[in-house]
Amino acid sequence: MASTTFRVRIASVIASFVALTALGGCCSPLDRRLDPRHTEELRASLRFQFEPGVNPPELLKSIEPGDIIAFTAREASSDGSMMFAAAVLEHSHIAIVFDLDKGLLRTLSADSDRGVFIQTLEHSLAGRSFSVYYFPPGTLDLFRLMLFARRARFSGTFDYDWSAAVFGFNSNLTPNTLPEVAGEYTCATVVAAALHFSGISLDRAHCPCQWVSPGDIIFSMARRNVNRRDLDGR
Repeated sequence: MASTTFRVRIASVIASFVALTALGGCCSPLDRRLDPRHTEELRASLRFQFEPGVNPPELLKSIEPGDIIAFTAREASSDGSMMFAAAVLEHSHIAIVFDLDKGLLRTLSADSDRGVFIQTLEHSLAGRSFSVYYFPPGTLDLFRLMLFARRARFSGTFDYDWSAAVFGFNSNLTPNTLPEVAGEYTCATVVAAALHFSGISLDRAHCPCQWVSPGDIIFSMARRNVNRRDLDGR
């Protein structure tokens, strides 16, 4: 009985900590390099929802680089890493689409079994239910997105960020150069970091001590940073 009570108390403490960090974080945010010339607030928009056997497969042809794929709770990528998320969140797994080379679309994500990984778009979506979101055209630097994906995959193979998944202690969510890309991420933090590296900083996903969920990626307010401008000089 005492052992059970102790476990309940520990679970309660962990749940409270996660809730607090999700609401406000526990430390000062890093430099987001916000673009002073573009101060408008952005938010991801829904492109479409897809359910196998309900929606036509032709709909998938409208997916573009920079799109964000949010899978429903029952479509969790990994039972180990997504068990908590599937219980409390509508979206339990997330990935971002990028162009590997001349129209070869791939998805970037992470789970507890593989760490950071890249898949073909077809393999990522096969037989699964999901929603597709996008940011306004021109706000993401798609070349930098590809560079981030390749670097994160190289650095984070088999490395899953359990400290971020459980406690909200994140790897670098605001990388501005390739050496700053962290060696381990969750599915949500790798997408947040990819967006930042490519030109968009999320209000709810930039602090190194804040629990970041897939929902934070698609529902957070976002602001342009200068990473996109660094590449094309605009």
